[in-house]
Amino acid sequence: MIKRHLSSLEAIGLVRQAAVPIVSGKGRITTVTEYHLSRAQTAYIVGKAKTKRAVSMAVLMAEVVAMFTEGRLVAVDQSAADELQGIGDRERERRRLIHEEDKQARYIALKGMNRGRKRCKAHSRYLNGRQKT
Repeated sequence: MIKRHLSSLEAIGLVRQAAVPIVSGKGRITTVTEYHLSRAQTAYIVGKAKTKRAVSMAVLMAEVVAMFTEGRLVAVDQSAADELQGIGDRERERRRLIHEEDKQARYIALKGMNRGRKRCKAHSRYLNGRQKT
């Protein structure tokens, strides 16, 4: 699950990982990847799981996000205020990047549609020319 969502986890922060040998029940040694996640990354990945606890955590996160976006979370000190400000800034930047990506995709799609129209008009002229003869 972590591999599948690695890019999202990296958007939250550094994902530390290490190859670690483990011993199976029969004594065979296998190397696995061990991930070290921050609390925010852990909450994100737990929210992706399909267990009852994960659903409960996702509901909690949704409620906290609602409070945050409505400006109802109050920082206990300046450090926490700076951190909340940073979270908001990073969210705005992610949304800006998504908007730019969507805008570029729409531009490419419309450009392709315009090419298609030109072909259709040319094809129509060709067909109209054939019908006259």
